[in-house]
Amino acid sequence: MRMTFIAFGVAIIPYIYTGWRLINALNSLFPDSDRQIRMIVIFALISINLLPLIMLISFFLGMESELFQLRTSIGLIDILFVFPFWIGFIAIIEIFIYLLAIDLAQLFLKPVLKNALPSIWQIFALLKIGVVGFMVVYAGIRSYHDTYDVGNNSIELEIGGLPEALDGLNLVLLGDVQIDRFTQQKKITLLNQKLKTADPDLLLFAGDLVTRGTYYIPQGLEVMCDMQANLERIACIGDHDVWADAPRIAKGLDDCGWVFLDNRHHLIGYKNATILITGITYVYSIRTPAAQIDSLLASGPEADLKILLVHQPSPVVIDAAKKHDYHMFLAGHTHGGQIVLKPFGFTLTPTRFENEFYTGWNVSDGLNVIVTNGIGLTMLPLRYRAPAEITKITVNSVPAR
Repeated sequence: MRMTFIAFGVAIIPYIYTGWRLINALNSLFPDSDRQIRMIVIFALISINLLPLIMLISFFLGMESELFQLRTSIGLIDILFVFPFWIGFIAIIEIFIYLLAIDLAQLFLKPVLKNALPSIWQIFALLKIGVVGFMVVYAGIRSYHDTYDVGNNSIELEIGGLPEALDGLNLVLLGDVQIDRFTQQKKITLLNQKLKTADPDLLLFAGDLVTRGTYYIPQGLEVMCDMQANLERIACIGDHDVWADAPRIAKGLDDCGWVFLDNRHHLIGYKNATILITGITYVYSIRTPAAQIDSLLASGPEADLKILLVHQPSPVVIDAAKKHDYHMFLAGHTHGGQIVLKPFGFTLTPTRFENEFYTGWNVSDGLNVIVTNGIGLTMLPLRYRAPAEITKITVNSVPAR
């Protein structure tokens, strides 16, 4: 509810501006339909934004939890109000930026084109209408694809000086499964298909099994326990796990063979080589102090390949991994931004205010920092330009420099 009202507040000015410019553009093409155009545009904008009003009414009637939190499946209220609101929010921010750019260009060119034919200004009007239509359709299609498909982000990682035995080691990083009413069987089936195709030697889970509460924990554990790896399955805790029931989730994973790491090391022997995986607990509610992280990493056993697994890609933990010569830093948490806007090629997402590394493979002072987009959702029921994914990492040994 809080996120809905924040988004509504952010979008008010873009909606007013877009409605005004769209009405003017349509009027320039259809001057005899001024009243009808105004009514249609205003009705469309109000219809898309009914969700905050419905939430407010349900809150005062004591029905907010029943309608929006405790439901266990996508229903009519989601289809009619929730999804249109959020797709509209995404589209209107994109549209606003482009319409503003067109208007500024038009303002700049007005003295030059003041004696131009009326058809020139009609081209500008058509361009604005085209931007609105295209972005509404694109935002809807792209949101559906990024939310409900599951991709495979494959990374070929070359690490110098590794034993030949580790050449071709296949890891899969999974994060933020977040089972809830929006992440249901169709998506889980796709996830399982991707994991089977990836055929991981090591399967690593960066936390967040469910989104909220305890209702979906049994389903989430069933999903995780069905996953297989050739060697081992390793997990750490996530923010939403703590807010739900972290001990229950940890025990459930442990009972079906996952190795659950809460500030501890795990050493694996593999083809005459050794792999060290260190799991750090670093979430909003439990931030392991930097000194304790440093002490833990300093005490780790020697290994040919050193991997640090954590939920949040925090600079504190990344710096510690660099200091203690880890080869890989693996995390989730960010959802790849979840909602990522790219007007004129510039990347805009709130996640960047918190995390320098928020998606994909990055190299920081020689450390491979890999952050998976994850599978599920948080706060918003959609993804946009941040597709759900598993991250497959193939380790290739190269001669040390």
